[in-house]
Amino acid sequence: MITGLAAVATAAGLVSGCGTGSAATDDGVLSLAVQVPSSTFDPVMMDCESGRLYCQAAYDTLLHRDPHGDPVPGMASDFEYDPSHTSLHLVLRDGIAFSDGAPFDAQAAKANLDGFASRQGPNSSQAAQIESVEATAPMELEIRLSAPDPALLSNLASNLGMMASPAALGTDALATAPVGSGPYLLDTAGAQNGVDRFVRNPDYRDPSAYPFDEVEVHEISDSNTVINGLTVGQLDAGVIVSPDMADSAGISTVQVDTGWVGLILADRDGRLQPALADTRVR
Repeated sequence: MITGLAAVATAAGLVSGCGTGSAATDDGVLSLAVQVPSSTFDPVMMDCESGRLYCQAAYDTLLHRDPHGDPVPGMASDFEYDPSHTSLHLVLRDGIAFSDGAPFDAQAAKANLDGFASRQGPNSSQAAQIESVEATAPMELEIRLSAPDPALLSNLASNLGMMASPAALGTDALATAPVGSGPYLLDTAGAQNGVDRFVRNPDYRDPSAYPFDEVEVHEISDSNTVINGLTVGQLDAGVIVSPDMADSAGISTVQVDTGWVGLILADRDGRLQPALADTRVR
């Protein structure tokens, strides 16, 4: 069973909509509403499903995913598995710097991956199959696995691939002040109660991919408040529980899958529970 929420919008460029106002097109500020804000900017701890806006704003990743979910180049311009799928070779892009000015290179990427694999957190399993990481050249990286990991490329486009400045790794400060190389920088001075503000990172490698100068993320748990904000143009997009609420206000909606609920019987050989080897039992 797939569970989901409805994403609602009035601003073109994010999702097409038909509300009466559009804040982003007027002043270059994209105003978004989320039900639950991110509680940390530590990649090992961040929730990049419900908190994807925060992850994508603050951090770039080694790989990206195209609209079909397939892995494509990100901070790595090229990537290739060996025939056994236990060694992944990445060629990194040159000329990228973190927001503290530190250069991005193979040693920085290795520090991130090693640090991720050595720590415990909600996303630690993404590095479970990593046996070693080696900087084989200044801008080349080799990730060796203990066994093939079908999720590795997707994980490198998510938390595992989020690159932070090596100087910030493992520090308490990273939780509240991200030091990444993403398209936006967290404006801690401009933050307000219930609103996180991001400003454009002037050094981001592909600024044309992000047309907004600023992004404001508002914590609004009440769907009626989101609908009202969209209607008067104070918000450009948001999340509500029921799309019917938006339909009556003339606001377009997009169904967003946010979770999966079900039962996976992984012990198909019956190693832990012999009865599961029988297809009739499963």
